[in-house]
Amino acid sequence: MARGVYEKIDGVYKRLLNSLQQNNHNKINVVVLYAYNGTGKTRLSKNFEEVMSDKVLCYNAFFEDYFYWDNDNINFRIDKTSWVFELVRDQGLNSKIIDNFKEFMDKTIEPDIDIATGIITFKMLGNPEKIKISRGEENIFRWSVFYAIVEEAIALLDENQEDRSTDIFDNRKYIIIDDPVSSMDDNRIITIALKVTKLIVDSKDKFNFLISTHHPLFFSVLFHKNKDTWNKSNFILSKIENKLKLTKQTNESPFAYHHTVITEIQDAIEKNTLKKYHFNLFRTLLEKTANFLGQSEWKMCLSGINESEDFLKLIDHYSHDKISELEYNNLMDSQIEIFKTVFTSFLSKYSFKERN
Repeated sequence: MARGVYEKIDGVYKRLLNSLQQNNHNKINVVVLYAYNGTGKTRLSKNFEEVMSDKVLCYNAFFEDYFYWDNDNINFRIDKTSWVFELVRDQGLNSKIIDNFKEFMDKTIEPDIDIATGIITFKMLGNPEKIKISRGEENIFRWSVFYAIVEEAIALLDENQEDRSTDIFDNRKYIIIDDPVSSMDDNRIITIALKVTKLIVDSKDKFNFLISTHHPLFFSVLFHKNKDTWNKSNFILSKIENKLKLTKQTNESPFAYHHTVITEIQDAIEKNTLKKYHFNLFRTLLEKTANFLGQSEWKMCLSGINESEDFLKLIDHYSHDKISELEYNNLMDSQIEIFKTVFTSFLSKYSFKERN
């Protein structure tokens, strides 16, 4: 992909790279980035891959594309032309991948990996019939592969250089992880966040880490981990009028990113640039407010607010995964008025600080 595609995120890239490269008493540099959907965090991770080349190990949507289904044979496959296939095959990582998958899943799905062909099959324990697993389970498997690769890198870099079975990791300095928790439930999101922290601890001084996500829970877990032993920087990445804004997050509250969400929505209202994706942002705000207040459902946060019924129909519709391609389309005037009424009433109901 042409380098020019990334010009508008160069400032963000350079600032994050600076955080990853700072020297602070041999501490591991860890950058945790919360980014709303559509801001360009996947392109940002690809930017690191292209510019840093052999210095990076990266999990992102491009890594996920190395895996695909052969539906006719109910097989899941690793692209045989990819470096992932070659590494899994040459380093014999199949057993490690299977162990990781079972640990993350805590279920009775049994994967089998033919490392000679890159073909993976899944079966239920005690049943010989092949099955097709869910999208969330696919993502767990892909993450299990990447996790095994990083574990292998850490283990090999502990050895003397002349004793290593491959030199592919010798120049790697950065682990880039972009949203490994899509389509997963909260328990697994927490599990994977904690396993990421284990990778960071195990890596010692071998790697620095950039972890980006649109998921508030994943961000919150990482936000609070090992703040005294890592040299950690937390950022919020947002997009306002097609311009990227990187805000350093220093507040100790795990819900501090709420303020950034509110600011972005308020800016859109003031500038008359509300889009469908703002419904998704507002839903995130409602979900975490409900969690903070101990309410069982986020919709309870709208109780007693005028026009909330019409708003709920819109928010359920526009935050649905199947229509994510519509998230930047314009809203009708009536929809904008409903959004503004409900959002303003929500801020008033929960006494959020008014904007200066």
